[in-house]
Amino acid sequence: MRSIRTVLLTVVVAAAGTVAAAGPAAADHLLVVDPAACSAGVFTANLPGDIQTRNRYDVRIEARPDGTVQATCTFRGLPREAFNEVIEEMWFRPAPGTVDDLTGCLLADYPGRPFEGQGEWMGTGAMTFGPSNKATSVCTFDPAYFEGAPAV
Repeated sequence: MRSIRTVLLTVVVAAAGTVAAAGPAAADHLLVVDPAACSAGVFTANLPGDIQTRNRYDVRIEARPDGTVQATCTFRGLPREAFNEVIEEMWFRPAPGTVDDLTGCLLADYPGRPFEGQGEWMGTGAMTFGPSNKATSVCTFDPAYFEGAPAV
């Protein structure tokens, strides 16, 4: 199984046209999901920097009856405030209940995933900031992303 960093590098190398259009730090704009971990780049939402889930129990991936896949990632231990070195500004954790749209979600290709072997799967999502220094992201991956996906 590839690590989150390997998947991010794969995105940058394999999707050179998309990344070139988005700029050199395109990986900073994605929330990457695999069964073992989630990682969000600094520009994915209102974040203090790059963040990762702490363990595989913070990741839930579910295939739904309509053919979509939903991934939920819980990020714990977000600071109340932090200096964001990328944008060189102070970051303050949003109030509980604040919802930020994600710039993009990427589901890694792994054994047993719908459309296994067809590469990474791009999706959409949102991150909700909660109490106790945590944030939860929910990403939805539509089967129409793959050409020739069966109709649902």
